[in-house]
Amino acid sequence: MTYDVVVGRNEPDRKAFGREGTIFIGKQYVKMGPDMSMANDVYMDVNRSHVILISGKRGCLTEETFIFTDKGYKRIKDFNEKKDKIYSFNKNNSKFELEKAKLLKYQVNEKLFNIELIDGQKLITTSEHPFLVKSNKKFSWKIAEELTTKDKIVSLLWLPKHKASVHIGKRIARLLGFLLADGTLFVQKGRFKDGRGYWYNGIKKRLRIINAQEEILVQAKKDLDNYFKIKSKRYKRRRYNCEVIETRHQKVINKFVSLGVPIGKKSNIIRVPNAIFLSPKSTIAQFLKALFSCDGFICKNGANIEYYSNSCEFLKDLQLLLGHFGIHGRIREKKVTCNGKNFLSYALSIWDYESIKNFEEYIGFFSEKKMIRLKKRKFWRTSRRKKTEYLKI
Repeated sequence: MTYDVVVGRNEPDRKAFGREGTIFIGKQYVKMGPDMSMANDVYMDVNRSHVILISGKRGCLTEETFIFTDKGYKRIKDFNEKKDKIYSFNKNNSKFELEKAKLLKYQVNEKLFNIELIDGQKLITTSEHPFLVKSNKKFSWKIAEELTTKDKIVSLLWLPKHKASVHIGKRIARLLGFLLADGTLFVQKGRFKDGRGYWYNGIKKRLRIINAQEEILVQAKKDLDNYFKIKSKRYKRRRYNCEVIETRHQKVINKFVSLGVPIGKKSNIIRVPNAIFLSPKSTIAQFLKALFSCDGFICKNGANIEYYSNSCEFLKDLQLLLGHFGIHGRIREKKVTCNGKNFLSYALSIWDYESIKNFEEYIGFFSEKKMIRLKKRKFWRTSRRKKTEYLKI
């Protein structure tokens, strides 16, 4: 039997006045198995004053969005309400502070907004998600659908210290950098012939790091041999001006697969492993040093540093990691031609003086040639990006 629900009215008043002095606010719903139906009418008393809490959906980001916690960057879907804290900006004192946060999950069946910042960062959000913006020297909140190209969104450049929750070590961090930039993992199941001519069913695994720089080859072989207690192989690659560090030990390949390194072709799908995001700052620096030493480019006068990749998501990951060192990078599209075919690639560019100075101080290159170029930068170069306002916090 259905009955009216009156919110804010006690039983004696309900019997005395019924629905007089109330307003209709909606209906209850009941669910029986997969079926859901509307039930009782709900009214609210407006004759007396009441304290009302209005709660509900207030904007949302996709589950793959990274947020900075007290343990480092985490995807929203991996955030632990009980163990993690998130950095939030206190607009009253212009400082970032750690706070507990509640994670709300729900299905979104509405139009999403794709917001792109001047440095190439992108966010996918619902229309109601609030953003902290600065305008006319004041901080205020704006929902996504109200943002304009004139708004300046407040974001972190130099990340606060965090408590690392993963410790993979500097050797593994460097090897991940070498491998993601200039390496391959090969795994094949099949029927093979051994050295005596007998056939067998099995799995072949192989790791290769391919490069022409002596410093990288020496460091990669040293890290492999010392960490895994093996003797890796170094040899020249025929018809190419480079050398190869190779191992076929299954424990080595299994280790990097478990850390998220793709098997086979990887240029379009690589991402920074989660273990790197949650590692200490010194470990992150070694990962970036190995990565930029392989595929990073620095011009002759040290005016800019660039990293090229076919994976835009990978460059976004690097952009976040560079924030640990006060380095501001911008992502742009880059059209390339290979064998007469055009392809879309991406570049992460670092060109302001402060960022390049921080790169030299905290990261650097293994290559002596690249370090010489890095030290040639001129102090009169652009101190900071002109289209970005840097806040002192």
